[in-house]
Amino acid sequence: MKGLLPEMTAAKLIEANNRVINLLPFYIGNPPHQWTTRNVARVDVNLGVDTETLNVITDINRVQGELMKDTEPIPIDRIQIGFDINTYQGNTDLRFNADHVGLFLQKAIEQSQTIMDEIQGKLDE
Repeated sequence: MKGLLPEMTAAKLIEANNRVINLLPFYIGNPPHQWTTRNVARVDVNLGVDTETLNVITDINRVQGELMKDTEPIPIDRIQIGFDINTYQGNTDLRFNADHVGLFLQKAIEQSQTIMDEIQGKLDE
């Protein structure tokens, strides 16, 4: 899932970058107008009686482009948050059945909300 955060001024976007990414001195003096960060972690979650290892991938990007409103393009410059939460590919045992799907979705939503709250906290500092 991916989504755009509310609009921010250019100065706020630079400030957000400084809070999310530990910049090199060059980029502190020359703030990037476009940036991306990607983190992948593994976490064990309980899916009923089974434990499953999940890959939790978060992309935080400053994106520039255009959105169509009615028939007019509107320029955008925003932070995009993307989540990819999936089961660890190293586990090849057959272990999922229909009962696990709802539990998996619940855990994925909880993980993404926790991370989203942490991102918002960083941006609000």
